[in-house]
Amino acid sequence: MLFCLSAMITLILCASAVLTSSVSATLHSKWMNKYGRVYGSREEMEGRFQTFKKNLKTLNVLKGNRPYELELNEFADMSDEEFDETIYMSMSGLLPSEDGHRNEETSDGGVVEKEDVPLPDSVDWRTRGAVTGVKNQGRCGSCWAFSVVAAVEGASAIKTGKLISLSEQQLLDCDTTNFACEGGYPCRAFQWIIDNKGINSGDAYGYKARKSTCDTSLASPLASKAIITRYVNVSRYDERAVLAAVANQPVTVLVAVGSFDFRFYRSGVFTGQCGPRINHAITLVGYGVSEDGTKFWIAKNSWGPQWGENGYIRMKREIDGDNGGLCGLAKYPTYPVV
Repeated sequence: MLFCLSAMITLILCASAVLTSSVSATLHSKWMNKYGRVYGSREEMEGRFQTFKKNLKTLNVLKGNRPYELELNEFADMSDEEFDETIYMSMSGLLPSEDGHRNEETSDGGVVEKEDVPLPDSVDWRTRGAVTGVKNQGRCGSCWAFSVVAAVEGASAIKTGKLISLSEQQLLDCDTTNFACEGGYPCRAFQWIIDNKGINSGDAYGYKARKSTCDTSLASPLASKAIITRYVNVSRYDERAVLAAVANQPVTVLVAVGSFDFRFYRSGVFTGQCGPRINHAITLVGYGVSEDGTKFWIAKNSWGPQWGENGYIRMKREIDGDNGGLCGLAKYPTYPVV
């Protein structure tokens, strides 16, 4: 019978056991079976094992010192450098502010009004039929496309009553204003969808986790399954404004999460550690309050359903003394209008 990897790791860590090479090798073997990992040579396997062992030791140190749970997931044999280069966005260090994320403006020049109106204590667009299943970007820094598509899927479902999984690959292939697997700016992607008069479904234009030649027949306006008329850049450094936006629909946000904790998050309300720079995009699909009174965001990630809480993460909101939100999520929030 297959031994539960998570239970085994928990048992070892809770007992403060010495992570000998034999124990680490056993865990690595079971981890390989769980995630279907196969290596091309003995040399690669040994190198990956050493990385796995290093991450396991780090997890052993951090375990129990966080208000949220961590686990060794499918990224456990990747070094920090490899993960940064293949999963997170790079974009040569460009900042969204240089891309014209105009504070309190929309793509058509309007102004976002902040209304001091009562908001629901909790919102979860997953339960309202406005969120598709969790997807997996693979080893490609295309989180920006997944975040944008999730927001468009939600806005379209709320407006039309039809939830359609849309195409991230179309943005990778056809949106030349962004950088495919190296990263991208949500506002540019929203503008591309506007200019293209829509975006096709994921079933028709499937995901490849790499940039390919734009299929103009599948990317034509006639093939579009959802359209947007404009996008709104929510007021920056204002979690209340973000809250009001999420109360109405899913919202795309950029975050600085280049940390061990975010990468190996399992469950609970994430409170940090964060990273030094913006490098990832996620979609806020709700918010709520935990039993102990901690306020949190519900964010959809694009690392598959085995990561975190079935592909989602709860992130603490209303951080004392930080108007930018946890990991900067309130710095560049954007949503589409159908």
